[in-house]
Amino acid sequence: MCSWHFAGGWPLIFYSAAVFGFVWGIIWILFYTNSPRNHRFISTQEKEYILQNTQQQLSNSNQNDFHVPWRSILTSPACWALFIVHTCNNWGTYTFLTSIPKYMNEVLKFNIKSNGFLSALPYIVLCLNTNISGITADVIIRKNLLTTTNTRKLFNILGNLLPAISVIGLAFMTCQLKYVAVVLLTIGVAFHGCCFGGGFLLVANDIAPAYTGIVFGISNALSSIPGIISPYIVGALTEKDPSNWRIVFFICAAIYIIGMIVFTLFGSGELQSWARTSVVARVSFENSLSKENDQSVKINNGP
Repeated sequence: MCSWHFAGGWPLIFYSAAVFGFVWGIIWILFYTNSPRNHRFISTQEKEYILQNTQQQLSNSNQNDFHVPWRSILTSPACWALFIVHTCNNWGTYTFLTSIPKYMNEVLKFNIKSNGFLSALPYIVLCLNTNISGITADVIIRKNLLTTTNTRKLFNILGNLLPAISVIGLAFMTCQLKYVAVVLLTIGVAFHGCCFGGGFLLVANDIAPAYTGIVFGISNALSSIPGIISPYIVGALTEKDPSNWRIVFFICAAIYIIGMIVFTLFGSGELQSWARTSVVARVSFENSLSKENDQSVKINNGP
């Protein structure tokens, strides 16, 4: 887009992002509701399924009665395992997003403009792998091949170990091996999809379904820190000496491994004792077949 003459070239990138934001906002306004009960486009069966399989407080009770176990969340090994692996994995994610284009240009002498497809390939494969990983993880759990915890650990190992190996390989690439570098980049980016589809990205809902938003919100906030630190470190290391890209990649690989080890040792995919709640959800069916029915569904994740 920067090379296009339309709309001044580089400003078109920001105009495009703004347009997508407006479109998404309109879609959100049209389809979002506070609860499944109020949604206009889902069936009665789907409403009932959602209510019976989530920990949302959907009754008309006082919302102030909802208690968040902050102490338990902030002292939970399972939560901290999630926070750490999320932060470590995001270090790699932000390194790929913000610094790899610079590496490809300065070290590999890679003309990104004339090889647009190769530049986009890692993210195309990432999208595919995320969906494949999600489906595969669900099948593994549903068929009781592995526990939820071991499934999450397996996909986190794949989503951290393989990117770590790929960035170590990138440390030894030269401009004569630019297409090998593309393969390594594709592996490194694409296997993040294992974490997204079957790994840590789902753990907050596994361990604390009643507090998923809170647990994941903390995790997401902490995992944003690498987005601030990583580009600065890359710039400081490589500004005067391009050979220091090796140090960048070794740091990245080490952080991947740290996150993987921590979650493998302390991570969990099982409901935590402090997250066991009993919620009464009042379900009002609104279609013509059950319009007059008023059904209470007892949801109890306790023993």
